[in-house]
Amino acid sequence: MSIKKLNIGIIGFGRIGQLHAQNIRRSIPEISISAVSDPFIEKSQAILENLEIPNSYLDYEELIAQKNIDAVLIASPHDTHTDIIKSACKANKHIFCEKPMSISSLDALSCKASLEHSGVKFQIGFNRRFDPTFSSMRKNIESGKIGDLRMVTILSADPAMPAKEYMKTSGHIGIFKDMSIHDFDMIRFLSGSEIEEVTATAAMLCSANKAGKAEFGNLDSAYTVIKLKSGALGMIQNCREAVFGYDQRAEVLGSLGMLSCENEYPSAVHIFRKEAHSREPVQYFFLERYAKAYVNELHAFAQALLQDTKPLLGFEDALAALLAAEAAERSLKERRPVKISEILPSS
Repeated sequence: MSIKKLNIGIIGFGRIGQLHAQNIRRSIPEISISAVSDPFIEKSQAILENLEIPNSYLDYEELIAQKNIDAVLIASPHDTHTDIIKSACKANKHIFCEKPMSISSLDALSCKASLEHSGVKFQIGFNRRFDPTFSSMRKNIESGKIGDLRMVTILSADPAMPAKEYMKTSGHIGIFKDMSIHDFDMIRFLSGSEIEEVTATAAMLCSANKAGKAEFGNLDSAYTVIKLKSGALGMIQNCREAVFGYDQRAEVLGSLGMLSCENEYPSAVHIFRKEAHSREPVQYFFLERYAKAYVNELHAFAQALLQDTKPLLGFEDALAALLAAEAAERSLKERRPVKISEILPSS
């Protein structure tokens, strides 16, 4: 049954929870924020007042119990997602969940029955699908502009190593589940094909990591080669420290040509002088690069609820990327290609 306006509760009010709240207030009038919950919510009182959010809780169960809330937005640490999803399903609250859905495919699959039984709508936060550039690439591939797809290459790097606090709460799940998982989804999105086999290699190469942030065993640089069920190939390059800024490039090779997208810059101005040619540095991080995508994904979630339609990406997309990440982990450990069928429970 459709609803007239979406009343949402945000669970987890750190950097990403606050970003979503600000985007909703500024750009998504069809959503109203009824409440937020966070164990450290007292640190965010000024932000709550500025955004005019009426209710806040320390315990997410109190938020979920509120009858006026239609949906929850899960932006809490990764290892809390599974329990929150199940609790939201019991309360018949629709769910938008930041990636990854769970920290393991077994945990994700344990949510499947809850989602199906409750009938709530579920959308996973793979925001890059809603980025105008990547959406345009997908449309060009679908229209046959480059013919039969042969190879998809994604280069994705952060500008600096994450803070220690992030590594303790979310980054500890490793580079494949925390970082590459977006790129596994982008390989599926751009190719229109499922991942069949993964071969991965990774290392600890970044200076900040070596200098003392490696205590959580987190590798920071990785290459992942992918075989798709369509027969096409994929390659993902990840690094947690690209000192020049947020590196987000992609290239798709087909039988009739190629599509590519370069990094985005704050300005299109180039400076030409006798001694050199220069321009502004590349956009620094995901908050700038994917600003539109974050708005677009929540707008799409709201429309699915308001119009009673299926969200554009859901449980199966969340699970597929998680399985690819686990295949990469096994490939790295066992030094061999790993098929997705090996990761599926009971397969």
